[in-house]
Amino acid sequence: MMKTRELARAKIGKITPPAFEHINRQIPPEPHTAMYVWHKYWSRKTWNVVSEHINAYTKPHQIVFDPFAGSGVVAIEAARSKRRAIVCDLNLVASDVDLQHICTRESL
Repeated sequence: MMKTRELARAKIGKITPPAFEHINRQIPPEPHTAMYVWHKYWSRKTWNVVSEHINAYTKPHQIVFDPFAGSGVVAIEAARSKRRAIVCDLNLVASDVDLQHICTRESL
């Protein structure tokens, strides 16, 4: 009978990491559209760069986690790319803005 440690090693050895290609190029930022500029936020990320990373490193219906949600660009781009998003921010105003922003966008 295998011991717990041996069993753990046997299981770990059979797990293969997901295969994906890293983005090995520059992504030129595009200007923000009206969807992203209806409120001001000091560290808004460029939407097309975020979208490229989401599409490169996740598959449809996977979860994207953004612990520093801020202006909500990651959440919007995840929804537009058919991914689920978990977003949070210590700034309560940013969290409220994200919630309002996502919940009012039915066209995603």
